[in-house]
Amino acid sequence: MFIALSLIVKMLGIIDIPVISILTYTVIFYGLSIVYASFSKNKSSLFVGAVIFLTGVVLFIIINFEFIDAGEVILPSSFLIMGLSFLVLYFSKRNDTVFLILGGLLSAVGITIVMFTGHINLQTYFTTVVQITKSYWQIIIIFIVIILLERADKK
Repeated sequence: MFIALSLIVKMLGIIDIPVISILTYTVIFYGLSIVYASFSKNKSSLFVGAVIFLTGVVLFIIINFEFIDAGEVILPSSFLIMGLSFLVLYFSKRNDTVFLILGGLLSAVGITIVMFTGHINLQTYFTTVVQITKSYWQIIIIFIVIILLERADKK
């Protein structure tokens, strides 16, 4: 529904957003809605939702930030997406330490690949995180509120 409405509004000339950006936002929101709906309930749906959401985030970053070779982002992003998705599984039910270990290892592999390719260092990474946080702090707050509401609902 979101994508159809967005494309109609774009065709009518009401908004001027590239189609790829609309698709990226759709992937992000779709993944986030799956994560929200399946948090602490269905592990396979939660994992898939986290992968979809994080893939959307990577697409957003590739589209909105300048990369010399965007193809170099694919391998480390794949490891980070899988690692963070396993960490989401761990945080949904903290009794499965296998997800914590897998998430930590895969995330570490992704970060190591980024560090060894020499395209980013810790200072650049943290500067970018701060810039993204300043730009999208509202989305981060909404996500935190959703998690807190979900936890309050469990009690």
